[in-house]
Amino acid sequence: KSEHWIYEGEWRCITFRPINEKLYDVYTLYPEEIDAIYLGCRMDKQNRDNILKLLTGKLKHVKISMASRSRTQFCLDFDDITKLKR
Repeated sequence: KSEHWIYEGEWRCITFRPINEKLYDVYTLYPEEIDAIYLGCRMDKQNRDNILKLLTGKLKHVKISMASRSRTQFCLDFDDITKLKR
């Protein structure tokens, strides 16, 4: 993220390492490194459900929020959907 958003105290890290010309692998993340996941307001239900299914066992502590467009302001609202984990 840009430093304009530093007040959020959030880090985003996306790194890929090539396996071959067409395939990439991601680096290992440890469960304790993930506190929360924020899903976008236009994410489809199937993708959301697939992510929720992954958050069991060592990832059951992860908080999940889903964005939606605010009805009253030009911003996003985030609803806690952690209880929807499977």
